[in-house]
Amino acid sequence: MPHRMVSIGILVFWAIAAGSLLSRDVLPDLLIGSPPDMRSVTAARVGNRSTRWAIQVANRTGLRMPTSIGQVTTKAVRQKDGWVEMSSRVWFDSADLLLSSNVRPRDHAKIEIISVYEIDPGGDLRQFRASVRPMGVHEEWLVLSGVLKPEGLEVRAHGILKMLEWTKVFPYPKHGLVMNSLDPLDRMPGLQIGQRWRSQVVSPLTGQFQSVSVEVARRQLLEWNSKQVEATEVITRMEPFAMRTWVRRDGLVIRQEAPFALVTLILERLPDPDETEGEAKHP
Repeated sequence: MPHRMVSIGILVFWAIAAGSLLSRDVLPDLLIGSPPDMRSVTAARVGNRSTRWAIQVANRTGLRMPTSIGQVTTKAVRQKDGWVEMSSRVWFDSADLLLSSNVRPRDHAKIEIISVYEIDPGGDLRQFRASVRPMGVHEEWLVLSGVLKPEGLEVRAHGILKMLEWTKVFPYPKHGLVMNSLDPLDRMPGLQIGQRWRSQVVSPLTGQFQSVSVEVARRQLLEWNSKQVEATEVITRMEPFAMRTWVRRDGLVIRQEAPFALVTLILERLPDPDETEGEAKHP
């Protein structure tokens, strides 16, 4: 039988180790709450109404305001069997996309990106597909597709260029949240400063799918719908840039900023009357 002092020492060491583990892994979630996941996002708002977003190019040329180059339409519909389909349609002018850079393409062809995500009744992403093509043309330039398998989320890229084709398996935690650099989430409920989590980001414009770290950074005043709105800034650290999302206090996503190699795109939510009323209910 161990000496009494040795037993006391073991007990003290165990208490310190258990306290450190509690402080690191348990208390943060108890104090600031669990971060949003696919289950909470799909439960926050699902309906038949579409949401529209203006696509703007951030100013790099001395112009006063960002330049609008296209639009995003997003929608989430819950089926009778409990499955949720989240879909989006993006279009933009390919020449205007590079307006703020030194590149001046001659062709003003419009590009279209169609995305569909299937979420099961338990709140897990089961499959997705995002395709890029010229507007009005059936040939797809690039397709990113994913299927949830026992070993993780198997993602495949294929298109007209062989060099862009690849297949990889990414870890997918239960109810894991998947974001899109050109397709903002409708809502991100329950945000608290200091929350951190791992997520995945689909970037159909570049043909990339990344595992990323996400942090709820701070609250700030943001001008939206001609008003000053208190919004929470969520930073998604992608390689080699950081995507930023601003969320109103009631969970409504109002802006997303996605930097790329030559441009920074701003996706600004176009408000509807119900959302304006919701702001009044959540001062």
